Amino acid sequence: MVKLVKLTFALSVLYCLTSFGLLGLMVQTYSRLTFEEPIATVTFVKTGEMEFEAHLQTRVNAEPEVYPIRGDQWEIGADFVKLKPWANVLGLDAYYKLDRFAGRYSDIVLENTQPRVAYDLSTGIAGSVPDFLMEYNFFADTEYGSGAYAEIDVSTRYTVYRDQRGLFIRRESIANDSEKPEGLWEKATKLLGIGD
Repeated sequence: MVKLVKLTFALSVLYCLTSFGLLGLMVQTYSRLTFEEPIATVTFVKTGEMEFEAHLQTRVNAEPEVYPIRGDQWEIGADFVKLKPWANVLGLDAYYKLDRFAGRYSDIVLENTQPRVAYDLSTGIAGSVPDFLMEYNFFADTEYGSGAYAEIDVSTRYTVYRDQRGLFIRRESIANDSEKPEGLWEKATKLLGIGD
């Protein structure tokens, strides 16, 4: 009887450890396949009709670079090397190299008739796998260009992210300097109806 109790206890412990191990593996796999990180921020100052100064700050540059652009939208592009999913799960991330920043027009007629300006970002910014290594790199799945674009709004800060598949943009409203942002304490007291 004592042996049966010990065996049952040992099997229960083994079952719990296996369950926690599998749960941990699933969480690790999910977090690696959904990994994302910010790689640049962009804000704009209007300088004319469909003309802006773009303030682009990348992970490499401590101070934002200023780029005059034209249009009502902006775009950023990168060379991208997507890795195989099992390589991501092992802890490796896709490679990228920012290569272009430009203004663009939402109206195709304007896009084809108005002046555009594009800037080369490829010098000195986070690297990619050299072409000659691509065919011998068994972690690599494919290489392609990835880009993202958005409408220009001078009251918005844009953050460019990269994940395991490419680039995307998130927006954040820039608070007006004359308005004091509401803090956590003020929000909590307003929600609970305490104070003023």
